[in-house]
Amino acid sequence: MAGDTTNAHSWDNADVYVGDVGSTGPTDLSTALDAAFTAIGLLDGDEGFTEGRDEDRADHYAWGGILIKTTRAHHKRTIRFVALEDNAETFGLLNPGSTTTTLTGTDTRVVKSPVSDPRAWVFQLKEGGSVLKRRHVPSAEVTDVADIVDSEGNVVAYDMTLSVYPASDGTLWTDIVPTPA
Repeated sequence: MAGDTTNAHSWDNADVYVGDVGSTGPTDLSTALDAAFTAIGLLDGDEGFTEGRDEDRADHYAWGGILIKTTRAHHKRTIRFVALEDNAETFGLLNPGSTTTTLTGTDTRVVKSPVSDPRAWVFQLKEGGSVLKRRHVPSAEVTDVADIVDSEGNVVAYDMTLSVYPASDGTLWTDIVPTPA
């Protein structure tokens, strides 16, 4: 068998953290995250993290039908995950610009039309208790939310898709992983 089984991963735990754009992202796998990042809470492990990409491509041909170039435009990257907790962080991400007032153990949430709210993100994956991957996304915002269903037989899920915004040098994110064997 060719290959190395230590390079294949099955993540048994994960977290998503969010902070203000400009928050200091991780530079290794062991140092605690900057206090500016807050955990989203419980995540749906079956759904995991889904990285999407979309772009317009055009093929250009010379006489004789010879492909000479493919051009690309409107490149977009997304990351999707499903949060399972109804907490202040998920409420704010799902309803940017809305407010919550807490009085004697009761929250009153006023939901307003959403506003743009880019944030910094860290996606952290663990295997066997060790952090084996961190993805730092300096700027992204929730741009798509699936229907939220309150029902008798299911846990309420908050299915969010982020649109990732590039830095001035074109960087979308940084992945920190152990060097493969």
